[in-house]
Amino acid sequence: MIHDVPADIKSLGPEFADLYRALPPFPTRADIAQQLPLLTRCAMSGLDFRKQGPAGRLRVGKQVCYPRTEFVRWFAGKAAGNGGGKQ
Repeated sequence: MIHDVPADIKSLGPEFADLYRALPPFPTRADIAQQLPLLTRCAMSGLDFRKQGPAGRLRVGKQVCYPRTEFVRWFAGKAAGNGGGKQ
């Protein structure tokens, strides 16, 4: 199945597994803002500028996207309050 959720994402909780399923494999900042309205494109850009965004950022033309698994792990870390930024 295309949207099989990895075990490490499942272990974060059902809300993160649902987020994983809702996002495309490489969500753009616009995709993220659609699912999580508080994380606007500008907010994500600022986090990337400060090296606090998700790991694995890719630029495809004028769009910035992230690997889905890396984004969900990062977001779970932010939600847990431990920052979840790049190491």
